[in-house]
Amino acid sequence: MNKYLMSKSGQIQKIKELFDETENVQKFSGFYDDDIFIPIINELRYCGNHILSALNLDDEKSIDCQLAEAEDHCNRAKYDAYECSILKLKTKIDEFYQVYKDTEICTVIPEWIKIIKLNQELQRFFSRNGKQSIVSSREKSEFLENGLKRIVENYEVLELSKPELERKLVSIRTKVKRERLLFIIGSILIPIIIYLLALF
Repeated sequence: MNKYLMSKSGQIQKIKELFDETENVQKFSGFYDDDIFIPIINELRYCGNHILSALNLDDEKSIDCQLAEAEDHCNRAKYDAYECSILKLKTKIDEFYQVYKDTEICTVIPEWIKIIKLNQELQRFFSRNGKQSIVSSREKSEFLENGLKRIVENYEVLELSKPELERKLVSIRTKVKRERLLFIIGSILIPIIIYLLALF
């Protein structure tokens, strides 16, 4: 191996850590095989390609360039992994709300308002912070890491609450059907009763 490349072991280790973190984000989110992750996988592929290119070079400037490109692709992949995972889970929570909004969700999930607030907080974070500012800030990266952990936990709570909310939903639908039926019966019977009373 090139002597100069061997002196870059710290940078290569950093790239490896970024690579591993990106893969762990995808696995942790539970959407590892989802289509939205194809661009992330491509970024990691490009990273690998630049590392392999660096292994075949002797020129120090070219090696530096290849390693910088590899690190950049890893940073993009890491950011995208967080963004895709969080936004995918946010969408699933929004879909959950659309299904169960008539069931007084807070009675089954007391922390529902906190779940919604976290969703909004994360959405605002992505709208206010560009990829580059997040990648270059340890604090912002930690915010994303913590945000993903919390939103995954929230989603698990929602999944566990579905059977109880389904029972409530069935009860509401049954009540609505009963009320409609009574309205229909009433709208038919009342005119008949009025008519009969008018006859007598």
